[in-house]
Amino acid sequence: MYDQTVLIVEDDQEDATQLGEYIREDYLPVKVGRLDEALDRCRDFFFDAIILDLTLPNSQGMEIIEKVRQAAPDSGLVIVTGLTRSEVEELSIMAGADEFIRKGVDCTAETVLKMLRRSMARVKAARLFRPLQEKVAAAVIARQNLDRFWSK
Repeated sequence: MYDQTVLIVEDDQEDATQLGEYIREDYLPVKVGRLDEALDRCRDFFFDAIILDLTLPNSQGMEIIEKVRQAAPDSGLVIVTGLTRSEVEELSIMAGADEFIRKGVDCTAETVLKMLRRSMARVKAARLFRPLQEKVAAAVIARQNLDRFWSK
């Protein structure tokens, strides 16, 4: 029935349930409430995307994003948080998140689904372009080596 799986990392059961309801017609939601559980799941399974709260019982802040991104580099990463400081969104994106949603007004089914789709598309595009980037990097290095050779 489901082609894609989304890990919801949220310690508030009401929020986790609501997020699961938002996405369950399009994606298979898997819910955990702690960062260590999320990291274990990411080691054992591939998730097309991860919805991540930045305030969890055993971890908080931008280091959560870095740990999840390391554990699941090929998964889309959408932050859904109640943190309201204006710089949190920018810091989240800089730390490796693909999308950002503030709980409350911005966190609707339509927005969550839209951000999940964008996040997964961004990761897929990066995965497709990775071999091309590697070839370009190799060509640049080869060109630099040739230039050094001929300049002697």
